Amino acid sequence: MEKEPHVFEEDDEAFLRSLNALLEEPEPQETQAPQDAPMPKKPQVGKKKMPPKTGGFWKKLGIGTAIAAAVALACALGIPAVTRIMDPYNGQIVSDVSVGGVEIGGLTKGEAKKALQAAFGEQFSQKTMEINFSEAGTVLEKLNIRYPANSLLISPEESHAKLDAAAAVKAAYALGRTDLDGSRTMSLLPYLGLDEAAIRSVADSYAQQLAQLYQDSNYTVQGTAPDVTNYNESTPCQTVTLFRGYPGIEIDADALYNEILEGYNTGSFAVSYQGTVSAKKPVSPDLDGLWEQTRLAPEDPSVDLTSYQVIPGVHGYEFDLAEAKQQFQNLAYGESTLISLHYTDPEIADEDAYFQDVLGHCETPHGDNENRNGNLRKACGMLDGLVLQPGQELSYNEALGPRTKELGWLPAPAYSGTKLVDSPGGGICQVSSTLYLASVYSELTIVERRNHGYPVSYIPLGMDATVSWGFADLKIRNDSPMPVKIQAEESDGYVRISILGTETRDYNVEMSYTVGGRYVRTYMSKIDKETGEVISKEPYALSGYMDDIY
Repeated sequence: MEKEPHVFEEDDEAFLRSLNALLEEPEPQETQAPQDAPMPKKPQVGKKKMPPKTGGFWKKLGIGTAIAAAVALACALGIPAVTRIMDPYNGQIVSDVSVGGVEIGGLTKGEAKKALQAAFGEQFSQKTMEINFSEAGTVLEKLNIRYPANSLLISPEESHAKLDAAAAVKAAYALGRTDLDGSRTMSLLPYLGLDEAAIRSVADSYAQQLAQLYQDSNYTVQGTAPDVTNYNESTPCQTVTLFRGYPGIEIDADALYNEILEGYNTGSFAVSYQGTVSAKKPVSPDLDGLWEQTRLAPEDPSVDLTSYQVIPGVHGYEFDLAEAKQQFQNLAYGESTLISLHYTDPEIADEDAYFQDVLGHCETPHGDNENRNGNLRKACGMLDGLVLQPGQELSYNEALGPRTKELGWLPAPAYSGTKLVDSPGGGICQVSSTLYLASVYSELTIVERRNHGYPVSYIPLGMDATVSWGFADLKIRNDSPMPVKIQAEESDGYVRISILGTETRDYNVEMSYTVGGRYVRTYMSKIDKETGEVISKEPYALSGYMDDIY
C-alpha cells in the first residue's frame, strides 16, 4: 500500500533513538563539527549516563554547534520525522474531533480522509437537496388553502457542492494544536465549495413565490343598468361576479436558508422545514357597499296634490344581499361565483297610492264573550277595504245589512230600550263607535250619529255611536278631494279601525270632553305638528244620556 507523503512510519524509530541519544547524552570525546560527525550509534539499553556537572559535550561544543548538529540531523531524517518527534499526539488528529458529525479524533490524516470519503463519498456532487414542507402543508390545510408545492429542490449544479476531504482533514489535524480551548466540532460547509449566495437566493425566491400567491378578493359588474322608466320584466338586469382571493403564505426565509445549510453539513439530502408558517388571508369584499352601489330602490306611487292624480310608482333592481354573503362564504380560496340582480316592485300598487297615510285611528278593548267577539270580527270584515271616493257617503247599516241569525249574526248582549237583551249582532255598536271616532280624527263629515242611552265602557264619554237596523244609523261622508279607505280588524282583544288616505294637514286632531249633568260636550283641538301648539279648540258634538253622569 502506498504511504501517505506526510506520515512518519515505524521503520524510522532507529533514527529517533539516535536523535534522542544525541540530544540527551553525547560522547565527550567527539569534537568534530556536527556536519562532519558520523551517524549516531544506537544507544545501549540500561541506565542513562548523566553529563558531568562541570560541563558536557554540548557545553564544550557550544550552542551554535548544537544547533548545527540538529540541522544536520533534520536533513538526514526529513522534516516530517522531526515534526513527529516534537508532536505529543503521535501524528494523529486530536481526540473528540468531528467533521460533519463524523468522528475522526485519534485517526491519522490518511485514516481521517478515508473515513470522510466513506461517510459522504461523492453524494454532494451527485444528489439533489430536497426540502419538504409537510408541516407547512398541514397548517395550510387547516386554513382550507390549496398548497402549491410541498417541496423545494436544489440541484448540485445550483449548489456547486463538492467535498474537499483533504482540506477538511488538514484543518482537523491542526485543530487542538493551535487552538487548545476551541470547539472540536467542525462543520463540513467550508469544505463543500457551496455557492451560499445562490442557495440564499433560492430560499428568498421561494419565500417570495409563496408570499406572491396573495390575491385580493374582488368583484366585477357585468352588463348595463336597465332603464326602469320603460320597465319590461323580460329585460335582463346586471350580473356581478364575486371572487374570493387567495392567501399569501409567509415562511421564514432565514430559517429555510439555515436548514438547507444544516442539511449539507450533515449530509442529509431530505430536509423538513421546521420554521414558522402563516397565511395572510384576503379581506372579504364590501358586499353591503356593493349592494348600495348597484341597486336602484323602487319608488312608491304618489299623489299630485295639485291635480290629485296618481303619479305611478317606479320599479327598482338589486341582488339578494343575504344570499350573496352566503355564496361568498361557501367559496374556496381562488374561486368565484355569479350573482344576478332582479327587479323589485314598489311597496304599494298604483291604485293604493291614495292610501299611504293614516288620517285617523281608534282602537277599543272588548271582553271575552265569544258570540259578541264573533259579531265584532264579522262587522270589521265587512268594513275592511271599503273605499269612499270624494263626495261619497257610507251608511253603516247598509254596509252591514240586517242583523239576523240567517245572515250569520250571533246572539249577544245589546241594548233594547233601556234593557240589555241577547239579540243577533249584539256588540256591533262597538264597531260603529270605533269607526265614528276614527272618522272624527280624519275630519270626515259626520252626516248622522246617535249616542247610546247610557255611557259605554269601551270608548270615552260622548264619543260613542249606536246603531239599530231601521232606527239608528251612522253615516259618514268623504268631502276631501281624494279617496279614503277603511281598514278594520278585531284582534288581541281590540277593535282597531284606521282611515287611510293622503295626508295634507300640518296639524293633528285631538278630542276632549266636559260633563254637565247627563250631557257630555266634546271638543276638537287642532295641534301644530312641528311646534305642538294648539291652533284651535272648538265644540264638536253634544251627547245626552238617560241619567246624570258622575
